[in-house]
Amino acid sequence: MDVFIGPAVASDAQDIVDYANETGGETDFYSFGADGYPMTVVEQVKEIQDLERTKSIILVGRDSNTMKMVCWGTCHCQGLRSSHVYDLGISVRKSHWSRGIGSLMMNMLIETCRLKGVKKISLTVTADNSKAIGLYERKGFVFEGRRVRHSRIGDEFKDIIDMALFLE
Repeated sequence: MDVFIGPAVASDAQDIVDYANETGGETDFYSFGADGYPMTVVEQVKEIQDLERTKSIILVGRDSNTMKMVCWGTCHCQGLRSSHVYDLGISVRKSHWSRGIGSLMMNMLIETCRLKGVKKISLTVTADNSKAIGLYERKGFVFEGRRVRHSRIGDEFKDIIDMALFLE
């Protein structure tokens, strides 16, 4: 399958919100569940419009044939004293897992961060998401810590792993 990945524009906001609300219910690996995405379309438009000011990155991936959104990636600047550190997050629609889409998205986010002069990329992943952890390790991310029982889904607690990639 061919996937086109490019920078988000304001007209992507509705698709991003719909995608996040749909895929949030596909797996427990996300920080929110079905229909739990914390932004409205208006807020998402504002975030996209503020990308230059906030120095953030949002990439959207679409199936080249159907133009349906199949992946999404973000990197957000930490703030003034940590402006060299970006938090990374990606998601791939479950029906498109194990097709190299996550790897492609990671490559594009890492390269964009490198071009922006970012020195460190941080991410969190649930400890039971071995496929994602393997991908991050293949991209050069290293273990930084483990937050025990940090996430809760119903009555089940999950550990969260902190990982980082140093670009310098």
